[in-house]
Order: sequence, then structure tokens, then C-alpha cells
Amino acid sequence: MSGDGPLAWLSVPDGVLAFRCATGSLYAVNLSPTCPTTSKS
Repeated sequence: MSGDGPLAWLSVPDGVLAFRCATGSLYAVNLSPTCPTTSKS
């Protein structure tokens, strides 16, 4: 459970997800429905 894997966003709260979206984590933006799709698709 250490590190930043593709499933890491499943076990983190919305606050962390929002932070990852804000920081431009592409995998978070693409995989998490709570992330706005404001990145280049």
C-alpha cells in the first residue's frame, strides 16, 4: 500500500483525489469520476 500505483486513488479520500486532479495527475483525472475532464484528451 506504499507508493503511487494505478489503484492508489481507490484508497484515498476525495480531498486527496481533488489535490491530485489539481496537480495534474493524469491517471487520477482519467480514472476518477470525481475529477473534472479539463485536461487535453
